[in-house]
Amino acid sequence: MAALSKERLDEFLAQPHIARLGMVTDSGDPYVVPIWYEWAGDGLLISVREKAKYVPYLIGRGRACMSIAEDQGDLRRALITGRVEVIREAAPDTGEWLARSQEICRRYLGEDAGGDYQDETISRACVWFKIHADEVVTWDSPAWHPRYLK
Repeated sequence: MAALSKERLDEFLAQPHIARLGMVTDSGDPYVVPIWYEWAGDGLLISVREKAKYVPYLIGRGRACMSIAEDQGDLRRALITGRVEVIREAAPDTGEWLARSQEICRRYLGEDAGGDYQDETISRACVWFKIHADEVVTWDSPAWHPRYLK
């Protein structure tokens, strides 16, 4: 099992994989949700509806983890853990934020469906977060790690 090179990590994370965002609730319980993301080279950008149940967990705890994996094929995986930063407070997407949101929607849903999805939700307030890549663990194959073979 080898780690992904920086180049292979960037290529992998540029694809529209559904990530699993993990955080801790106020009561200390784990909370995991599927989410779309944009890889920024040093962290993951996510847009979350202002009324999502987990917005207070991200803000209050200030740390999160993203698991991104292929379920078929090469089975590449990345686990990114880090500090959570609010990069834009709750507001409808306009200007640069609208363009970024449109790009993400089209990446995941295709040109037409992505545009339609964005149009249907354009007035809803979102909070934009960055999950800083403080720790990145990657796998580049389904092979067993040597520690399991001893």
